[in-house]
Amino acid sequence: MYSDAGPKTCLGLPGSRGNEELDAQYFADLGVDFLKYDNCAAGPEDWIVDRYVAMRDALNDTGRPILYSMCNWGVGDSWLWGPKVTSTFQQQHAHIGHLVHEYKDSTAVYTNDFLVCSCSIP
Repeated sequence: MYSDAGPKTCLGLPGSRGNEELDAQYFADLGVDFLKYDNCAAGPEDWIVDRYVAMRDALNDTGRPILYSMCNWGVGDSWLWGPKVTSTFQQQHAHIGHLVHEYKDSTAVYTNDFLVCSCSIP
């Protein structure tokens, strides 16, 4: 699943800002396992850490384990607080298309690792 810490996503669709609890519960109800949380269109009206903490807390309140990935291009020294707030984070600029491409690449590497190991593939 993809959403944003601002009022809009990078594509201009509605983001989760102000609706973290509602969106988090919706994601949990859908059975979502992974949330990439971006930082497009987020204004300076409140501190960036608060936006990511709000979604973290909302996800935790659902009771469903969801891998929470933050992407904010290093804004607000995220390397200092990001690992404490989210499951994983990116500091570079990345669009959802890049995420899909990276997933395909990592799957290929993962599969290749199994092909060269002495284990059996089901």
